[in-house]
Amino acid sequence: MPVSSNISITLGAHEPKKAATSATDGLHTTGVNDVTIWAAASVDVSNRESVRGTFEKLWAYGKSNLNTMQPSAGPTVIHGPLEPSDPSITIDGIPTATECRIEIGATLIDKEQSHFISRTVKRLLEALLEGSK
Repeated sequence: MPVSSNISITLGAHEPKKAATSATDGLHTTGVNDVTIWAAASVDVSNRESVRGTFEKLWAYGKSNLNTMQPSAGPTVIHGPLEPSDPSITIDGIPTATECRIEIGATLIDKEQSHFISRTVKRLLEALLEGSK
């Protein structure tokens, strides 16, 4: 799963890294116990470390706002542009084709399972970088 535009990688919060699945068509599903990272169609992926850093910054912002996130019928979406500054990161709303995003399943948000989310985001980033070698 090399870094490419419109790539998403999904992993269940209680699954090993090798269970991660990817899609390059933008048509992915984030289940209630899943976390997905997604570089949308117009994200410049030429520097994979920049993409990784953006996901890390998105999750850092998400962790600091976890108690304000409300579970919904679908996943909670934390999104922002490549190399975002904090004011440009948004929770929910409508991501654009130039943004990276992290989608977190409703059950994980409802139970505020930050440990499982953090571990899953780390595993997803490892899977992304390993697949990009």
